[in-house]
Amino acid sequence: MLQSVLVYTSVGLVLFYLGRHIQQREAKLMATTGETLPFYSWEIILSILIFGTVAGLRYHTGYDHASYLNTYLQLKDTGILSRQDFEPAFTLVSKLFAKFGLHFFFYFAFWAALEFSLLYYGLRKHKKLLPWIGLCLMLGPYFLHMMNTLRQGVVECLFVAMVPLIAKRKIGLYLLLTLFAMTLHKSSLILLPVYFIALSRIKIDAKWSIGIVALCFILGFFPQWIAFLLDKFGYALTYVGYGKYDHVYHNSNGFYFREITLGPITLLAALVKFSIVVAYPKVKAYFKEDKMLPFFFRLSYIYICYSFLMGKTTHYLLRPGEYFMPFLMIMAAYVLSYLWYSKKTKYFFAFLAVNCIYIFVELSKVFCFEGYKTMTVFYRFYFMYL
Repeated sequence: MLQSVLVYTSVGLVLFYLGRHIQQREAKLMATTGETLPFYSWEIILSILIFGTVAGLRYHTGYDHASYLNTYLQLKDTGILSRQDFEPAFTLVSKLFAKFGLHFFFYFAFWAALEFSLLYYGLRKHKKLLPWIGLCLMLGPYFLHMMNTLRQGVVECLFVAMVPLIAKRKIGLYLLLTLFAMTLHKSSLILLPVYFIALSRIKIDAKWSIGIVALCFILGFFPQWIAFLLDKFGYALTYVGYGKYDHVYHNSNGFYFREITLGPITLLAALVKFSIVVAYPKVKAYFKEDKMLPFFFRLSYIYICYSFLMGKTTHYLLRPGEYFMPFLMIMAAYVLSYLWYSKKTKYFFAFLAVNCIYIFVELSKVFCFEGYKTMTVFYRFYFMYL
């Protein structure tokens, strides 16, 4: 457990430091010349290398690591890809790595570095967020999520980089990138209608927005209505790549749903989500010149409502909503930045703790309770097990 604590904490702090360094360096440059630093600044390049290295060195950290590892090793040894339903771009990259006989460290490091690069590229003009993004990424649920959803995780980060195209109404390029994303994970088709949803000018009063989130939270504890919709329209999910999970919710008793208790992780996640919605009006007023903020908030709001509604359903029903998960982290970074610069010290440290305690709670559960021993939250170096 100590090893995991050291890895997650040290990497989070290093990413925070590098993000803080480039933020301050750009602020000085803008004050003297009015120019901004390019994306390929040394702090960002180093951050990408560190993140990719940590992801590449892991062993069975993240539920899907074992599956992807076995698939890659078999492909490398036999030249045959055991899964035939992988999308073409992912298949091509996997075969190239295997053809050149590259160690799986480079394979996983590549995908993680690509995720991180796309995420930071999407935020290249929002360097004030990078310190908090780096910290929350490693100490919140986001690192494990990105490691769990390898293909979809890449598209989720690509989506962050695509949001400025929505703001600039560049639908052609957005469409092309969505079609490309479908060659990594076919469920990326979901991103097509999001273009128009994000551009909607529907304004909801702050009190109403909080009320809607509260209603979604309550409805999430009574998922029977979702079972009815799945029974009637579940076949449609086949068209976006989730048909193979049909067996997860259909069984002899009808439908299967997860049992979720109001434990610390559930409550912490809910507190983060409600805090973002409550704080948004003040955050928006503080960053009134930031034209991307409303788009980030709308997309995070979709994730908040969807994750609450689907909280007690099967994991595969949560997957479509996870395309919006990075925006929750981005909005958390906005709130932290607002609280820091407005010197709301007590609220800042409270919100920082809520966002960064996740990984420690998860590690404690595995360490203290026998029933959690199979969880893949522990960080393991591959060379210690192979």
